[in-house]
Amino acid sequence: MGDTCRMALILIKVQYVHLVAAGELKMIVSMVARLEQRLLFLGKEKRDNDHLYMVGVRDKDKVLLL
Repeated sequence: MGDTCRMALILIKVQYVHLVAAGELKMIVSMVARLEQRLLFLGKEKRDNDHLYMVGVRDKDKVLLL
């Protein structure tokens, strides 16, 4: 049959969002998912060196990793 796309929801709680950069979050997820990721927040891709708090990520915000 055809290829199947498997998706998983991974919930990560970041306690000190002001200390985490987008690249660090991608690295953590890639260790679990073993895939390279693109990080999106508010519909825009974030660079690896963007700190999450500086791009507006706050408590309980959703960040997409594709």
